[in-house]
Amino acid sequence: MTGGTGDIKPQLLTMSPGTPAADDYTTAQINLPVPRVGSIKNKATVTEILKVFFFWASSTDTTIDEVQYLSTQQIRTSGDTSTSATMIEDIGDPSVFAAVGKNRFASGTPANTVTDTMTQVVDLTDENGNGLVVATDRIFYTIGNAGGGTACRAKILYRMINIGIQEYVGIVQSQQ
Repeated sequence: MTGGTGDIKPQLLTMSPGTPAADDYTTAQINLPVPRVGSIKNKATVTEILKVFFFWASSTDTTIDEVQYLSTQQIRTSGDTSTSATMIEDIGDPSVFAAVGKNRFASGTPANTVTDTMTQVVDLTDENGNGLVVATDRIFYTIGNAGGGTACRAKILYRMINIGIQEYVGIVQSQQ
């Protein structure tokens, strides 16, 4: 821990839940690196997520819709059937804090070429550089598709911070 506030320098956590089958979800529980050492009096050490980098596998398939998201609660389980409608429903869930979607479509010249974004970044910081505080020991990484699955990865840029016990209890209750 460094600095007057007890913040540490940002770290990266890489995640891969696997590749879903066509029209399925794949969900992985990701354990956060919460230190279990002595704490500062009346303070709790929690994870502050600054940015999430979502990576897509490249594909020339023009028939697939996909979504990747992180949540504090498990919304879907691996093997659940996914559709474009359920993926939109998932993104609207209050426990989802970072999500990206991709719709593959025929465009350009020649016909049926795909415009594909390999990496999408979700910046969770405010104007002061403060990120989203997650006070649980785990988060859930979910991938869904309609039409066919591709391999996806994500990296979280995070740091550990110390917060007051009352704030910690409030955050835990809101994320349960």
